[in-house]
Amino acid sequence: FNQLTGHLPKYAGCFLPNLQGLYMGQNNFDGPLPASLSNATRLQHLTAEDNKLSGLIPLELGSLSQLRQLCLWGNMLTNVPGNRELSIHTSFTNCRLLEEVDLSKNLLNDILPTSIGNLTTILWNLELNSNHIDGTIPLALDNLTKLIALGLSSNKIKGLIPPNVGQMHSLRVLFLDNNALEGPIPLSIYQPH
Repeated sequence: FNQLTGHLPKYAGCFLPNLQGLYMGQNNFDGPLPASLSNATRLQHLTAEDNKLSGLIPLELGSLSQLRQLCLWGNMLTNVPGNRELSIHTSFTNCRLLEEVDLSKNLLNDILPTSIGNLTTILWNLELNSNHIDGTIPLALDNLTKLIALGLSSNKIKGLIPPNVGQMHSLRVLFLDNNALEGPIPLSIYQPH
């Protein structure tokens, strides 16, 4: 593992228009994730997991139309102050090629809005484990028809498991442990596809 340190340059993406993959994981970078990365318009893979990044996840990254992988787990990233809905989903609805999002082990403390189902239909992995997300699991998650793995464990999610979770035919891995869920497991989970 590298031990690179310091802030990422404010203009990190301004001079890299052809960059397709930026892998900065498992270092000691701190400070904000630069919004200028949105200028690297061909970026497909952005990974900065297991660092000490803090502040907001730049909404400008939602303009990266080629983005396939966003892995920012294990940092100290937060949501927009005063906003009660997970704002990251709104900006990333333009990333129609997005296949994998992992924002686990951060400081996100919003609710999962219904519009999270508007993320790309080719998304196969959505990991939001070990944050402070509350509210209920939205029914619209079943719009993510290619979703294979959904991680929502170790949050503050409450209420029932949605009855349509069993209709997510591609789903193979579902992490819901360590929340405040209640009620029965939906019968649809046990029905053959």
